[in-house]
Amino acid sequence: MYPMLYSSGVVREARRRGSARLEGDKRGLVAGRNDGVQQSKSARSSSSSSEIQATAVQRCVDEIRLRIFNGEYLPGVSLRQAELAAWLGTSRIPVREALTVLENEGVVRYTPHVGHSVTRLDASQLAQIYTLRRLIEAELLDSIDLEEVDVTELEEIQNELEVAVRDLAVDEVIRLNLQFHFRLYEYSPHTLMLTEVRRLWNMTGFYRAMQIHNPQHRDKIIEEHLRILDAIRSRDKHELTAATDAHRSWRDRRDMYPLAPYVNIR
Repeated sequence: MYPMLYSSGVVREARRRGSARLEGDKRGLVAGRNDGVQQSKSARSSSSSSEIQATAVQRCVDEIRLRIFNGEYLPGVSLRQAELAAWLGTSRIPVREALTVLENEGVVRYTPHVGHSVTRLDASQLAQIYTLRRLIEAELLDSIDLEEVDVTELEEIQNELEVAVRDLAVDEVIRLNLQFHFRLYEYSPHTLMLTEVRRLWNMTGFYRAMQIHNPQHRDKIIEEHLRILDAIRSRDKHELTAATDAHRSWRDRRDMYPLAPYVNIR
């Protein structure tokens, strides 16, 4: 009889302890789930914050670059983070990161103990940039399968560009001209070359934009783009390269080089 009672007590105690462990396991499981939910929320929040920050930086990059291209910030002018942040309605953090991006593009330069300023190019540097562009862009065009190019898309960009040129909408001309050329270059598989060409274009954005105010130059933009489109339609790669060279060499001319010393702001 006593062994039976002892065994029953042991069983009850075992059941009690097992129940307690089970409850503890349940609480641990719930806590673990809650921790997992919190970690997931935290990760999503962090990811969202990173995306917002990246968007803010890109907006600053685009706005500052455009102001440089259209001449609101002339080559040689100092770029103050506080002033840029106030204008853009943001903190200095995305502005600082944007200036670093633009520095890597060659659009601005940084001087220790002085800060950032808009890059100023001289005649020799302009000539070197256009020589590099000629060599690299020739490789890009040669690598493009013209059968795959959506001519209609390029025609639509060109139509918008013609309206912008007629209306003297400088910012739109800058944007659409870049879009026209790089939409074509993006058909090339040579992504590293494409990145470098984009950097070279950005370095000379201001100098190209200054010519938009000349009526003769504006007419040339339209005329030479139409020649490029004709070459694409006829799938004539040789003519496309020749048309692009003519379009570029028109900008790689002596009347562009004197701009450099005249915009030297100190």
